[in-house]
Amino acid sequence: MRLSNAEKIILLLLADIYEHLDIEGVNPELIREAIYSNNLWALEWYFQMVPFDDEPVSHEVVHEVVDILEMWNAIEMSYEQLSQEERERVAAEAEPFGRNPRFPGIDLNTETEHYSVATMLIDHLGRFSRFRGRDLQSHHPVLEAYRRMLEVYIPLRDNEQLPLSADNLIAILQEQVHPSNR
Repeated sequence: MRLSNAEKIILLLLADIYEHLDIEGVNPELIREAIYSNNLWALEWYFQMVPFDDEPVSHEVVHEVVDILEMWNAIEMSYEQLSQEERERVAAEAEPFGRNPRFPGIDLNTETEHYSVATMLIDHLGRFSRFRGRDLQSHHPVLEAYRRMLEVYIPLRDNEQLPLSADNLIAILQEQVHPSNR
């Protein structure tokens, strides 16, 4: 991170204001220390949710997240419509992912762009209301598995095979298992 002298002064003044007004949420002492010691990288670590690179999120990432959220919405909605017998079959044949499948989120630490798009869609744009209020942080990488799942889901969606049958749910959910572990 590079800051001009004017930006450093502005940040120092804002840190003083935050401290004086006792505003919660930002550590003004850390900001001052990072500037005074010229450890500006610490600001990027502290504000890890701020996209410091100049590149906006690509349309490809947005479309992939929309596909992922649509898929999980269809999985949850379709599962709810299954009979108890079908649910038991999904649980058994798609173990360990088949019992009450719910969108586990996206990893904030390694899949930051995808996570930020999901939270923007759900929390700020009002899309995919089923997921609103949930913890969207999966705490482990999931995109590789979601991409395998999408390979099964998208042809079904495109052929209007919704809601998903028990067989379709099993096929999609089984893709969460890495191919080397099957």
